[in-house]
Amino acid sequence: MNSKRIYGMAAMGGLALLSAITTFALAGARAAEFSPEGREIFLEGCVEQVSDRISQDTAQNYCQCVLDGFSQDNVSRDDVRTFIAEANNPDEWPSQVQNVIRDCLQEYRQ
Repeated sequence: MNSKRIYGMAAMGGLALLSAITTFALAGARAAEFSPEGREIFLEGCVEQVSDRISQDTAQNYCQCVLDGFSQDNVSRDDVRTFIAEANNPDEWPSQVQNVIRDCLQEYRQ
């Protein structure tokens, strides 16, 4: 599967959602940590953006997978910030972000 197809779905989260994440959701030192409010905003916005292309249940599972992946130690705040800044340019996403999105898409693809 090529990167454009893999990451096209991931980019559906939209810049507004990603901006909301950076505004108040990212905390912590190295790892991308999200406040409870930031987690909720991410999940709601992500599900809203992707549920027109996949079932509601699959959208919720996919978005939770991405959020959980972003919260792991191998994805830093800087990785998430780069992802946000380059939301429309998947080739520039950090490899850790690409790996999370790819893994979640493979798991929840219909």
